[in-house]
Amino acid sequence: MGPAVTGPASPLPGETLDRHDGRWRVADHGAQVLAWQPLDGDARPVLWYDPSDPQELPGVIRGGIPICAPWFGHGPGDDLEPHHGRARLCDFGREVLLDGPRFLLVRHTVEPEDLGAPFRLAHTVEMTGSSMTLNLEVTCTGTEPRPFEAVWHTYFRVGDAARARVEGVGGAAWRNHATGMSGTFTSDLTGRAWRDLVCLETGAAKENALLLEPGQDTSLHMRVGTGTL
Repeated sequence: MGPAVTGPASPLPGETLDRHDGRWRVADHGAQVLAWQPLDGDARPVLWYDPSDPQELPGVIRGGIPICAPWFGHGPGDDLEPHHGRARLCDFGREVLLDGPRFLLVRHTVEPEDLGAPFRLAHTVEMTGSSMTLNLEVTCTGTEPRPFEAVWHTYFRVGDAARARVEGVGGAAWRNHATGMSGTFTSDLTGRAWRDLVCLETGAAKENALLLEPGQDTSLHMRVGTGTL
C-alpha cells in the first residue's frame, strides 16, 4: 500500500502519508501529524484539523501536532524569528519503517542546512489501533553549546472545550508569553471561545530549554491514547 499524495488543488504544502481513509495522516511538511484515531469501538478523531483552512501563515499548517523547534515562541530570550521556530516550515525527508493493517512507523528527518540552525532532527511517529507515540531526536551539529527548545503543540479535538479537564498540572506555574500574564494552574485550563478543540503543549522550553554541547544528542517522547473516566 503506497503513500497517498495530496492533489494539486489542496492548499497543503507537500505530500502526506495517509492510512485508513485519512484517519491516520502525517504530512512531510513539518513532519506534522494531522490525524490519528483508534480503530476499534466507537472511535472518533483524537486530533483537531480543518483541511478547509489549513494554514495560519504561509507554509504553516494549523491543527494536528505541529513541532515547534528549534525554539518555542521567540526563543529563550524572546528575540528569535520566525515565531515557534523553523521546523514547521521545513520539508522533512520521509522513511516508512513499518507498515501494516494496524501499525505504522514512519520517520522524518531534516538536516541543519535545511533547518537553518545547527541541529539535526529526526521525528518518529508510531501509530497503532489503540495509541500513538511520538519521539523527537535532536543532535547539535554546531561548534559551540547551543540552546534548544522543542514543543509538540497538540490540537486535541473535544466535544465541548468548556467541559474539558486537564489533570496533572495543578499548582504548576504558567506564563502567557504573548501577553506577559502569569499565574498558577487551578482546575479550568480551557477557554470558551473554541469549543471543539483544546491545545496542550508538551516539551522543553523557556526556563526548561536544553543546552546542547557540540555533538550531543537527546530525545523527547510523547504518547497519546484514549480511555474513559
